[in-house]
Amino acid sequence: TFLNLPYKCLYSKVATPMLLAYVPETGKASIDTAAAKRYTGTASLPMPSNPNRHAVHVYIAFVAFDHTAQSNSYYLGAISD
Repeated sequence: TFLNLPYKCLYSKVATPMLLAYVPETGKASIDTAAAKRYTGTASLPMPSNPNRHAVHVYIAFVAFDHTAQSNSYYLGAISD
């Protein structure tokens, strides 16, 4: 998780989230490795092509502002209709 980053990066307002939305049934994914700065408190990601409306699994990780450290990924859950 984000807490695995070194102390100097932990509270950085400019740490960057990396987002992944993945549809296992189709292998389609949307990835953004520089989604937003942490201080904005929000990020968006276009959903992958999903005409059969399968569940989309979403993950997040963080990278330090100076790219010296990265968190483990964190599963945020599935989005479905």
